[in-house]
Amino acid sequence: MYAPLPGSNEKKIIYEIVIHRPYSDNTNTSYSLYRAASQLEAEEKFNAFMQKLPVFVGIAKDMFTVGGLQKICDILSDNPSWSVAHLVAYFNLTEHAGNAI
Repeated sequence: MYAPLPGSNEKKIIYEIVIHRPYSDNTNTSYSLYRAASQLEAEEKFNAFMQKLPVFVGIAKDMFTVGGLQKICDILSDNPSWSVAHLVAYFNLTEHAGNAI
């Protein structure tokens, strides 16, 4: 999660949640997952995403796309109590069911 710099003169304060694709994937890609005007709102989303999202996209690498990440974030926003196993079942990725869930 990125926060505004201390002492910043920005008129609009934005907190941003970003996921970076691992360097081991031979790419230097980052995706913005969520932006919020309040730190509390950003921290709530960050906590919902950080526990599940990296694990899930590590298991289902084909979901590490703009569209895939959008779907995952939407589902986690609607169902914050879901586990990685819930995501695997929801997206019908049962072939990944035994991979580190």
